[in-house]
Amino acid sequence: ARRYPTPTPVAAEPDPQRAPAHSWQTGGGGGAPLDDDLDSLLDRALGDASPDPRPTARRTLPDTPTRRQVATTLRALEGDVRRCGGDGVADTRIVVAGDTGRVVGVSVGGDAAGTSAASCVADHVRSARFPRFSRERFTIRFPYALD
Repeated sequence: ARRYPTPTPVAAEPDPQRAPAHSWQTGGGGGAPLDDDLDSLLDRALGDASPDPRPTARRTLPDTPTRRQVATTLRALEGDVRRCGGDGVADTRIVVAGDTGRVVGVSVGGDAAGTSAASCVADHVRSARFPRFSRERFTIRFPYALD
């Protein structure tokens, strides 16, 4: 029996002149040419940033989360919300704090109002986390189908 060597997988060589730049907000690609000097890359990225990584000016944040961020965050909860039971639609009104991106208030109406499913839906929606934004609060209305 003749033995052949096992092929070794070879990763595609990245283009040394460009690195992909991805953003979960836009899904965009592209990128800037690479520089061999890591310090100069960091200097360009950070600019005049303070050593404290927390933003000091509210103007550096967007006014509100983008539509895509809101939809992605809330749709990720659909499976958990459906397991709450009930029929019809749970209409949620969600209040999010800008400085933390955390849900600070949830009310549930529609077909789920006043049911045990409403409490379950509210608990799941309270777990949502959004990117921080400059407004003090942001209110979202979002319907969840119950099955």
